[in-house]
Amino acid sequence: MVNSLNEEVKDFISQNNIFEEEGDNFSTFHPKLKSWGIPNFTAKTKKFKTNSLRYAHHKVYACTYNFDSEGRRKTFTNSETDSVGLIFGDSIAFGTGVPDDYTLASYFAKHNSNTQYYNYGFPGHGPAHMLLHVLDDNFKEEFKNKKGTLYYILRDDAIKVSNGKVDWCEDYPKVISGEYVGSFNKEEIPSQSDYLASEFTTEDYLNTVAIFESIKSELKNISKDLELQIIILPSSFCNFELIPFLQDKNIDYKNLYFTDLEFLTENRSRFLDGTFKPKAFDIISKIVTDKNSKQIDLQLPNHFTIDETVEILGLMMPSFVDYPDDDSGVICSLICKWYNKSTYINLHKKFKKYFDYKLSITDYLTDNKTLLELIQEEYVVKPSIYKKEE
Repeated sequence: MVNSLNEEVKDFISQNNIFEEEGDNFSTFHPKLKSWGIPNFTAKTKKFKTNSLRYAHHKVYACTYNFDSEGRRKTFTNSETDSVGLIFGDSIAFGTGVPDDYTLASYFAKHNSNTQYYNYGFPGHGPAHMLLHVLDDNFKEEFKNKKGTLYYILRDDAIKVSNGKVDWCEDYPKVISGEYVGSFNKEEIPSQSDYLASEFTTEDYLNTVAIFESIKSELKNISKDLELQIIILPSSFCNFELIPFLQDKNIDYKNLYFTDLEFLTENRSRFLDGTFKPKAFDIISKIVTDKNSKQIDLQLPNHFTIDETVEILGLMMPSFVDYPDDDSGVICSLICKWYNKSTYINLHKKFKKYFDYKLSITDYLTDNKTLLELIQEEYVVKPSIYKKEE
């Protein structure tokens, strides 16, 4: 059942994510990173959905990107600062589809006037790319004795890229047990990029976390006042299994999995390819920099029955304009894995039932105390859509 479910999810994802891009190529070859921004370059780009299952032939975005002398995406500038913030990650960290002043790095800068932010995100990049930046002599010189934070903006792709489990990883940096050993060759990587969170192994997580360990260690050689924080994005289904490994190695993180960006942005958080819009970046930057925002971690399935888990994850799954079959399928396959179920009767139906409560039933009540606490959190969902018990 789990294998067939995984194949069903992969089939939907592959048929619903068919895109075409046109415009200027803004990527140049880098001897270690493989791909990096062209210094002092301006690129115009467009992206469209083609024969996808949903929203076929819709425009995803049209945007202009500007790069600085180091090949980084230009960022909103704070004139007088005493600290730095560096954003690393893939296309979401880069800000695919949004103008320079509306990327995550730029919103961080707008909400923190005493910090200058730099955007090291780039499409397809992973934690190993971050490590290579930190090891670079020019990087070390630029941020020597600086004070601030390096953020890795993490989603499931970070685990895949760290372990060469996607088809775009050829020639990408290969790091084993925290040590850079060269590049992934063609024979090592799969022919397709479908690798669900339910298929991630302990070795995948250990290798990814080892990269963050090396980054954290190298930072101390640059400045004793530079810190590392992992930002786990909403819909990063790896969070449940990844977090214990981060905790074990004392790596700081912020888990935003239960932050419902769709509610908080009134269904304007994402483009059709899953990358984030400016309103989502605005909210994320506020949450991350708010020292009073509450950390929400759930160690599933350790403390919950399978029915409780279905209720929690079904109701708290981010809400889109239409039901996200791919996200639902990934979570259902995780639940089967956690509870060692080869089959779970009507799992999809139960999961969608709770999701529909969220969208259409204003008086939904539950005896699940954990779920009630989640519902009441300011940055999780809008409490006004639920009827409170008198």
